Amino acid sequence: MNIFLHFPHLASYDARNLDIFDLEIHEEENYFAQAILFLRAEEVLPPAGTEGVIQDDLGKLHFKGLLMGAPSKIKDGLAEIKLIAKPHYLKKALEALQRESRKAPFWDPLWVNPDKHEDFQDIQEVRTASLYCDRKDSRLTWSDWFEGGMTLDLQDNFFEEGFEIKIIKQPLQACTIKVHVNWIQREQGVANLGPALRKAFSHSRVSTYTKKSLEKKWPEPGRRLGKSGVWVIRSQLKPFYPSAPFMPRFSHPLTIGDEKEAQKSYRLERFWFKPTLWVGWSYLQRRRETLTLTLPHAAQPLFPGEGEQRVLEFTLHDVYPEPDAYLWRPDAFYHAAAKVIFKDRIYECVCDHTSSLTFDENGEHWRFLKAFITPLGCPERSSFFLAERGYAAAEHAMERAKVELAKSARALEVSFEGPWETLKDVTTDMCLILKDPRLPGGKIKGKVTKWTFLARGETGERFVRITLLCTVGKEVNLPQDQKGRPAYVEDAYCVTAYQAYENRIRQSPTGLSYSVDETVSPPQRPKGPLLRRIQILNGPDDQEEDIQSRHYETPRALQEALQEKATRLRLFFRDLRTKPRLDHQISLRMSPWSAPKQVSLKSIA
Repeated sequence: MNIFLHFPHLASYDARNLDIFDLEIHEEENYFAQAILFLRAEEVLPPAGTEGVIQDDLGKLHFKGLLMGAPSKIKDGLAEIKLIAKPHYLKKALEALQRESRKAPFWDPLWVNPDKHEDFQDIQEVRTASLYCDRKDSRLTWSDWFEGGMTLDLQDNFFEEGFEIKIIKQPLQACTIKVHVNWIQREQGVANLGPALRKAFSHSRVSTYTKKSLEKKWPEPGRRLGKSGVWVIRSQLKPFYPSAPFMPRFSHPLTIGDEKEAQKSYRLERFWFKPTLWVGWSYLQRRRETLTLTLPHAAQPLFPGEGEQRVLEFTLHDVYPEPDAYLWRPDAFYHAAAKVIFKDRIYECVCDHTSSLTFDENGEHWRFLKAFITPLGCPERSSFFLAERGYAAAEHAMERAKVELAKSARALEVSFEGPWETLKDVTTDMCLILKDPRLPGGKIKGKVTKWTFLARGETGERFVRITLLCTVGKEVNLPQDQKGRPAYVEDAYCVTAYQAYENRIRQSPTGLSYSVDETVSPPQRPKGPLLRRIQILNGPDDQEEDIQSRHYETPRALQEALQEKATRLRLFFRDLRTKPRLDHQISLRMSPWSAPKQVSLKSIA
């Protein structure tokens, strides 16, 4: 049987078969197959990139690829040329495979720099598979490291000479992944303090004998109150004259004058107000959450002692990307075309206006643009990983850990040679089963990682050299999903009314089993009402008690003494001051993972 080179798409070569004197076709896992062949040196070759096929005189196709260029060597009247089994449409084929591969848990955009979302390498690092291009039809697919696309049972149909078996690595004991995520927790709101202020005074009405002092110290709009992240939105002290008998307009009678002169009765005016005090508040806290998981490796021991434990560290990209908009705020001036975020939606201002206390009060001034959906979800959330989107990111981390263990599990290498007739269709997308007394347990299954077809023109010999990698896994039993004990978490922990579970057992889409205690709460801001306490210093009743206990010679002396007892307010708010950063550690406990058991090492010594 003769083998020829043919260029089917060139008219000048349409009817010509170029004789091949020596042929070598080889392929390695994750690389394109190449053919090295020797032709007569006088043959005129087409330009580089021309598609050529290698076939026999029975019409069977053995290789299809692109001419790589001019002859690399000419000797003894023969020219050495090379073909590579790379498709013309490689870029489109990669893009199509990339789109198809973007599925959880193997793809998570948070793990990839936004500038490298089209980088194929980032997809490959999360699969226990290699890129495979068929040398005959240029089909581009994934080839599983353990099974490939098909299995061929060779039995003992290979040469005794050239057989070699060796251990090439020690499987990893485990792989630990540490994943960091950073974001700014955002909370804001408005509060009406008017009712609380009224209740703080006697008769549930604001009153004083020192009107000017109270008005002067009353919080003004825009003023920040202390260091608590609270500011005044709307403020007013509106005087009114009560008609109810229990709200006196004057103090009890006072006696004023010198003891030597006639003393007079005197009454102080008591001033009454209707208070308005609306405040806004915001809480912006930097957070960093670190997820740590360790995937133990269940593998057959190859050497005394334990294998290495690999540790990999990653930082997720922005889980709450900054939009081209600002958070809506009450009592703020907005120009037309300004963009704001309100309740995970982005709106555009349609006319100049000053916002009211609530968004709905002037909703007609805003036009809805789009929903602002982020991986973090609610910006008030204090934990990312302990929610469904966080679990998806964690399960992606597990796949990365599994890839590291899978690489190390392919620890046994078997090389052999066999007849061309039996092995001429072998590819790196194939598993082979061998039987031989020299093998551990007498039988192995391995994935083809390298092969070479050799055809010598001078001697007529034709054979195939193959290298397999066998995984040294063992059987493991995985626990099933269990919810564990439920508990309801605090607001802003994960999601509203989120039911957390202690020692919850879950399984990833690929069957990796893990457990987590969801009830370990991250650091929280202080809880409770915004306004914790109101302190009234020198209220009207205290003022009257003080002036009744003393004697004053003139009304002026009385007023001067009263100013030293001027009514003042002190407002105590929930502490909204933030720390440089709040850190939270989460650990996932994982059940052991094992690659397939493709060889039994009991008989290896």
